[in-house]
Amino acid sequence: MPKLYAIGGVTVDLVGSPYKPLKLHDSNPGTIKLSFGGVARNIAENAVRCDTEVVLMSLFGDDAFGQLCYQYCDQLGMNLNFSKIKENQRSATYLALLQNSGEMNCAVADMEILSQIGEHDFDHGIDHMTQEDYCSIDTNLSVEVLESLCKRIPAKLAMDPISSQKAIKAKTILRYLSVFKPNIIEAELVCGFQIKTDEDIHKALDYFVQSGVKETILTCGDKGLYFTDGLHKYHLRHQAVNTVNTTGAGDALLGVYLSYRLKGYSMVEACEWGLCASYLTVQSEDTVVDTLNIETLKKIKSEIFIEREVF
Repeated sequence: MPKLYAIGGVTVDLVGSPYKPLKLHDSNPGTIKLSFGGVARNIAENAVRCDTEVVLMSLFGDDAFGQLCYQYCDQLGMNLNFSKIKENQRSATYLALLQNSGEMNCAVADMEILSQIGEHDFDHGIDHMTQEDYCSIDTNLSVEVLESLCKRIPAKLAMDPISSQKAIKAKTILRYLSVFKPNIIEAELVCGFQIKTDEDIHKALDYFVQSGVKETILTCGDKGLYFTDGLHKYHLRHQAVNTVNTTGAGDALLGVYLSYRLKGYSMVEACEWGLCASYLTVQSEDTVVDTLNIETLKKIKSEIFIEREVF
């Protein structure tokens, strides 16, 4: 069976929430929540929850956080044979301190280990890939590493540009990508023009097709998503939803999309399943929803209205 390979970031996320308004220079009673993130890891978890065989390739620190994250991924059923535990290295960790209102006060990101991912760290994993597999890569990797991997990976490549700060890295490797999933802001940075109207969206989708991308999924928040396979353009949108947290929604969409493409579904069908995963995720405080599975997605798909139109 074809597999999903995921190369990129794995992080440990810590979020502190005080019960009362935050007092600086003092100890604040509250809650501290630990969870596991990273775009590659999130995409992998969403896919493995849909019964897809997933191989995660990343670097873990040899500290307590790294051990916990490694064990969690292993217990979920991810293949970690080609991931590495770096000796005397801290795990990628994100620490956020919130106000009691839920707004962020400040955060510290220790991502040094991700900058150490080299172009040959996962050669043994690449040797196991076939043209029937998908491989997701993300812009936590350097431009040099991304270009090297794209030239050598035989699997169909999928990319999430992650953020506006890192999206520009995708510009030089678009011709290698089978799947590209930017949001509006990321797409603007890569295309080099503003996307405000339907005509702009058409122009952006055409830009990615002309740059060599085979399947582009452009996410537009509550407007849904627009996508093209180079021949046709579509617009998908689900009914209104009570959004709690949008973090992780894009990872859910892409992870489930790739899972269903590997199952043999068409691009349109896979986008619908991915949209269901995003619909579930935005209603949760968690970056990856632990109730996400094939049966849950079937239930959501049968209950919500998804508007599909040729664009």
